[in-house]
Amino acid sequence: MKLEQTYKTVRGEEATEILKNANGEPIVITFSTEWTGSGQMLDNFYKELTREYENAVYFLRVDVEKSEEYVKTLGITKVPTTLIFRDRDMVDSFEGLLPKDMIKEKIDKALEK
Repeated sequence: MKLEQTYKTVRGEEATEILKNANGEPIVITFSTEWTGSGQMLDNFYKELTREYENAVYFLRVDVEKSEEYVKTLGITKVPTTLIFRDRDMVDSFEGLLPKDMIKEKIDKALEK
């Protein structure tokens, strides 16, 4: 599957379709809102990382306020939460804000698998 190389906001249903059609690419999905400070910081990190991992990793954001049912089905209770998928399987996750270097370490591990 070829995704746009942008940090894109999607609804839960679209995230599900993207994961279903993935061909082994790591996909990083953050669940946040537009108005939280930590969510905005992660947005900035992921926009930068989109350029650094061009054509290797895809970054999506699900606005929890616009996809409440989807968020519930995943059991997400804290915002922001980030899930990292590879081959349609979740390989890592974290809640809250981490330093950019730690996020990169998690993504690099997903690339190795």
